[in-house]
Amino acid sequence: MELHRIIFRVDFPPAFRLLSRWGDILELLNASKMWTQLSESAATRQVIAQKNDPKADVSYNTVVELSNINGSFEEYPIKSLETFGTAFRDVNAIVKLGEVSTFLRVGARFLFLEPAKSFDVARRQFSRQINSKYVAGFEGELVDLSLNCVYKEDDQFQKVNVGPITKSEYAQWFTMPDKLQIDNAYLADIDCYTRDYNFKTFDIRRFIELAYAVAQKHSTALMKLISGEDK
Repeated sequence: MELHRIIFRVDFPPAFRLLSRWGDILELLNASKMWTQLSESAATRQVIAQKNDPKADVSYNTVVELSNINGSFEEYPIKSLETFGTAFRDVNAIVKLGEVSTFLRVGARFLFLEPAKSFDVARRQFSRQINSKYVAGFEGELVDLSLNCVYKEDDQFQKVNVGPITKSEYAQWFTMPDKLQIDNAYLADIDCYTRDYNFKTFDIRRFIELAYAVAQKHSTALMKLISGEDK
């Protein structure tokens, strides 16, 4: 499965110190040279950094609010996390500017796609790996299905949503769906998060790197299950 989008979010108690640092945040984001559009909203108390380049098939954004920093990195496919190193440094620097030391939740979602011959083929293949009592337990024809699971390891959680998807549904998951040259696929949406972020120094890059390693392992295992290779 190939990675096409990363969505991250860092939640913390309201950091009112950020209100007096809006200018510093904008200067920091501007100096990074990564973003093509910067804006702020006094009404919603947001700073928004964006880079949208349809010709290069990339769409990035980072949003700073009083109680969270969130963002998304999208390419078709994403080849390396190193591409977003500047954005990771920006997030770390903003957390430091706001003197944020308590984190309520830190998470990263990874959207993977694996091409399928057709939606019907993908649906049938996926349904064969699920207990037939669940698949055939209701009246009518089964036209779609997905599997949702949540796993816990120490203080880390992984929420996994997997199932077949068709091109008409891509807009629900991606910002530039027309750029995806895949008509039908298996989608794995893997959300890795913790409610007890206890690293001595906040580092969103390190968190995403560790989470990505877990998500890669899950996505590989899922495709083996779906294809029946594990039997």
